[in-house]
Amino acid sequence: MEIHRALLDWAEVYFKSRDAMARKIQELVRRENDILIKYKDNREEVIYAFPDLSGATPKKNSSIITLNNPHNMDVICNQWDQYAAVKELRIYFINPFSTLEKKWVLAPSIHAKICDPSSLRTGLKALSENIEPVTESVFLERQYRAAKSIGAQ
Repeated sequence: MEIHRALLDWAEVYFKSRDAMARKIQELVRRENDILIKYKDNREEVIYAFPDLSGATPKKNSSIITLNNPHNMDVICNQWDQYAAVKELRIYFINPFSTLEKKWVLAPSIHAKICDPSSLRTGLKALSENIEPVTESVFLERQYRAAKSIGAQ
């Protein structure tokens, strides 16, 4: 459960900072298993954390925060039709410890309209390559070391 909480922590900071200039968020509510974002235009979005996409269920008006790694990429490719059918779904593949980019975002329903199904895996792999892959154990270890170094200062 620790990694689930860490992914939601990352999401909370990310969505708040992304909205710093636009100020479209009316309320951001951190709940036990997700984050509810209420926008000023009466839209709502729920942010879910799934370190392993095998347990994810894509839902409309939501975002999923997950780890950038080959396993999660395989899950997306193997269940592509299920993900692509959900409008307004965003999937954030992250590695906050990457020396390159920290995240990339996939909108499956939009991607499905513009990509050739035969090149799906190749295209997604290309999108993910700017972020180093990370497993749950490495993520937790790096998070622990980062927290420990902050506490030592």
